[in-house]
Amino acid sequence: MIETQEFVIMLKPPCPNFNETSTEEEQRVIDEHFSYLKDLLRNGILKLAGRCDDATFGLVILETESLETATQIMENDPAIKAGIFTGQIWRYHTALER
Repeated sequence: MIETQEFVIMLKPPCPNFNETSTEEEQRVIDEHFSYLKDLLRNGILKLAGRCDDATFGLVILETESLETATQIMENDPAIKAGIFTGQIWRYHTALER
């Protein structure tokens, strides 16, 4: 069994009012982004994903074997690849969970 580690990714849209100002093409890419996250969930890689009500930023928590793998997952996110979101990644440790 491969031992996994947790990583948290902060995703940021290009502007604070992105929900109100995004184009149809940007929304199409965001739909692809959501499908990408659902695939990660189905494959047991995604632990949690969500965003602030005002969409200022989103968080993704992954369980992978390495920072390199987690970084590749982040870089392959359609919204990152399209330059719509920027992302930062950190090693993470869940201390408490419901």
